[in-house]
Amino acid sequence: MPSDLPCWLLASTAARPANDKYGARIADKINQLGHDPDDPGLDVKKLEGEPGWRLRIGGWRVIFDRQDAVRIIAIEKIKPRGDACK
Repeated sequence: MPSDLPCWLLASTAARPANDKYGARIADKINQLGHDPDDPGLDVKKLEGEPGWRLRIGGWRVIFDRQDAVRIIAIEKIKPRGDACK
């Protein structure tokens, strides 16, 4: 549901990427996610077997939960691909 008003993005300190090489790209995609979580230009999928969603950004994964009724996206993890769902 696109809107002129962005969703509130919540991120814990554990959600910061350790790799500065992708930091700006990750921040850009998260900003895009906040404006429209259903944007077809984003690689977002519902997680299987557990609650939450995943945003793929190259070799990095952003694990988040979305609460559409109150327009909140809570970022839980930003990790390299192999570590994201552990």
